[in-house]
Amino acid sequence: MEISLIKKIVEEYGLCVWCIGRQIVKDPMKFYERGAEIYDKIGKKLKLRCGLCDGFFEDEGFFKQLNEELSKYEFRTFDVGVILDSKKIELEDEMRSKYKVIGGLTIKKAILAFSRAMISRYTSKYVDLKNPDLRVYVSVRNGKMSYIIKTKPVFLEIRITKRERAARIRASKCHYCFGKRCLKCNWTGREDDGSLEAFLLFRLPKILEGDIKIRWTVRDFENSVIEGLGRPIYISLKDARKMLSAPLLVPRYPVKGFLITLSRAIGKNEIQNIFIQNTRIFLKSDRSIDEYLKHLQRNFKNYNLKIIDAPHKMRIRKIFDLKVKKIGKSRYVMLIEHETGINLYKFILGPDAGKSKMNTYIADILDNVHLEIEKIDVVNVREKINYY
Repeated sequence: MEISLIKKIVEEYGLCVWCIGRQIVKDPMKFYERGAEIYDKIGKKLKLRCGLCDGFFEDEGFFKQLNEELSKYEFRTFDVGVILDSKKIELEDEMRSKYKVIGGLTIKKAILAFSRAMISRYTSKYVDLKNPDLRVYVSVRNGKMSYIIKTKPVFLEIRITKRERAARIRASKCHYCFGKRCLKCNWTGREDDGSLEAFLLFRLPKILEGDIKIRWTVRDFENSVIEGLGRPIYISLKDARKMLSAPLLVPRYPVKGFLITLSRAIGKNEIQNIFIQNTRIFLKSDRSIDEYLKHLQRNFKNYNLKIIDAPHKMRIRKIFDLKVKKIGKSRYVMLIEHETGINLYKFILGPDAGKSKMNTYIADILDNVHLEIEKIDVVNVREKINYY
């Protein structure tokens, strides 16, 4: 650009030393240096604040404050987003078009490049354009500068075992809003009642310093024990400051009666909906079912159970194996190896034990024998991809 042209731009639009420099160079660390050279050549006193950037580039205190806040977060990579007044963009577009300025960086690109460079300098972290751990949104609007920090979602898989039948998995509804969510229950709809769910909703977010959403994967089994490798539960963690150390910070003993056997970070694509479960069911009957035991085992070996949840909505869950053993007078224990997602009460007791329908029930095969389920325990839960 010719010096005479730059002088006209400075006089008409009042550009600061930084904004003159960025019309010529793309390196954000050279904006000031190049701009100062131009100001010296046109014989004008350095101007550090203008109507385009509102003094953004000279305000080092802004990035010191931002760095202090970023020091509270665990992250390896970052990126920046910019929020800018549309009038500023339009004004510069008008100027660059009028004087045919084609080099350098526009105001939005310049703020973006400068912010990336300054944050990297302060934090020693790296820019990742595709999948950053953390994103800083820098806002320059109405003469004011501000920022918002957002971290990417972190997905955790935890596995829990339950040794005490009385220990509760799910929390009761908030007695103020009856589950509708209110300020009293921190917008969870649940009561902080000492259950596992209450721990996940109320205590774990404070430990990890983020927002938590729970994804339950298998039936709750209240009043049961859960053995083996444990039951999988997925946790989505948003805007967490402890995003990198989160798996290590989950307590091994969250509440009485529970043990967390596994806590690991996973990718979203690793979340599964169906698992292979071994379930132990204690049954009581009004008369002997000894004559049906072998038939039940043969009939449900590698059996595809059809479940109709609604008209035109059917799913299939596989039963790999089913064994029944007599343990006392009219008392039996049933061991089932099956895909999760089966209402076992309904499958055993018949169509009256739930809303969905199934193509067959154990009660039908037993020819009017009345069964009672005394307790159901989870023996083990396995990932489907690693089994069969």
